[in-house]
Amino acid sequence: VLGWRPEHLALDRAGLSAIVRGVEWLGNEQHVIVETAGGAVTVALSPHHTAPVVGSHIHLQPDPHEVHLFDPDTTERIG
Repeated sequence: VLGWRPEHLALDRAGLSAIVRGVEWLGNEQHVIVETAGGAVTVALSPHHTAPVVGSHIHLQPDPHEVHLFDPDTTERIG
C-alpha cells in the first residue's frame, strides 16, 4: 500500500484524479479533502494557494521522494 503525508501532495495537471469534497482553513495552511478512486485523501496547502472549489475535479501529484510503503496485512511501514 502506498501512502504519503498531506503536505507531500501537490496540485498538478497530471496525476491522481480527485473531486474536492471540502476545504478547511487552519490559519497557517488549508486542508483540502478530496475523493479519489481509492478513497478520501487530505491535501495540505499553504494559505497562498487559491482554494479549489468544492465539487471541482483536480489532479494530485505526490512527491516521489516522500512516498511510503505499508504492509497491507499489518499496516506497518516497510523500510
